[in-house]
This record gives sequence, C-alpha cells and structure tokens, in this order.
Amino acid sequence: MANIHDRSPEIYGYLSPRHRSLNRQFGGIPARKRSRLEKQTNQRKKGKMNMENTTTGRSALPWLVGCGGLILLLCVAAVALFVMNVDKIEQSFGESLLGSFEEWGEWGDWGVQSPNEMSEKAIAFVEDEGLVKADETLLGYYDKYGDRTEVAVLTDGAIRYYKNGRVTDVPLKKVDAIKHHERENWGETVDVILIRYDGGKQMKVEVLETEGGATLYEMTKDAWKEAKR
Repeated sequence: MANIHDRSPEIYGYLSPRHRSLNRQFGGIPARKRSRLEKQTNQRKKGKMNMENTTTGRSALPWLVGCGGLILLLCVAAVALFVMNVDKIEQSFGESLLGSFEEWGEWGDWGVQSPNEMSEKAIAFVEDEGLVKADETLLGYYDKYGDRTEVAVLTDGAIRYYKNGRVTDVPLKKVDAIKHHERENWGETVDVILIRYDGGKQMKVEVLETEGGATLYEMTKDAWKEAKR
C-alpha cells in the first residue's frame, strides 16, 4: 500500500519516542494526530519565549527602582540644602543688588543735563579734565554711557567732546554751521548734531531722543548765536 502520510522533518523532530517508533514501523502517523502535536509544540515554544521575556523584565526592575531612588534622594538633598542656606542666598543677592544701585548712583548722570541737574562727581570730573575753562560758564552736559567714558560739554565759549581721555575742542566763534537730523537705531530715534567749524572740520554728537537730543541741539545753537555777536 502506498504511504499517504507526510514525513516532515520539522514535525518528525518533535515526536515522542513512541511516535517515532510508530513512524518507523508504519511509515507515519495520522494527520489529525500530527496536527495536535504541532499545536502542542507551538504552545511550548510560546510559553518558553514568554518565560524568557518575563525573566528579562524582572531582572531590569531592581535597576530601575535603584535609579529612581537615587534621583529622588538627590532631589531631596538639593531642596534641603537650599532651605538651609536660603538666608545666606537672600543676603548675598541683596548685597549685590544694593551694590549695583550704589554704582549706578555714583556714575548715573544720564541724559542731557544743565549744571543744576549734574551730580557733584560729574561737576568734579568736568573740572578735573579741563572741560570748562576758568573764564567760561558751563551750560550743558551729556554723558553718553553714564560712565564718563564719552562726554559732551557745552559752555558759553566752546563745545568739547571727551572720549576715553581724548578731547576735541571746538570754540563756538569758529563754528560755521550747525545741522540736525534724526535716524533710527534699534527702534529708537537718535538726534544727530553736526557741527562744521574751522573751514571744513566737523564734529558729530549723537544723543537718543529720549535722553534730550533735541534739547542739546537747541542749547548748542543758542550758545553759538550768542558767541557770534
């Protein structure tokens, strides 16, 4: 009789000794029995894989718990350290802020000023740097950055521009023309004062509109007219 059973080597390899014996004797096993054996074999494989995954997950769990505990401990320590030193932090911040205000008060002669608005240190600076002569009257003062590195000084006899120790001196009697225009700079309006003197030389003074640029222009123009009389 012809053998009608499939002798699949994959299936054959998972047969029990009894079934292998039957397979050798009778040339195979019934198809229904073989199907049941295939299902049992697949179930064993799936169970083994699930067990491996469960074991892997369980082995990683202590490591994750340990890392979480360490992070929590560090956070608690940081909060405790901050609470213990909050008074010192507030004191240090207050001293730093107070120092900034004191420094601003010492150097902060902002905008175009008349002599009555100037601080004592600003007046002393003008006198020490020789920006006002003995026979002159101080009319106006402008500190561009508030730190006395770049200053314009107007007297009844001259306009002087001080920049990092270098002084440009323009006697008002030698001024030929004074012009004024505006320009934009980072969203702010800047008053530009151009002073032509001594046959073609030129001085430029730039002042923010909010710091009194138009005021300095009018003061300079009036002082020049008086000097030309």
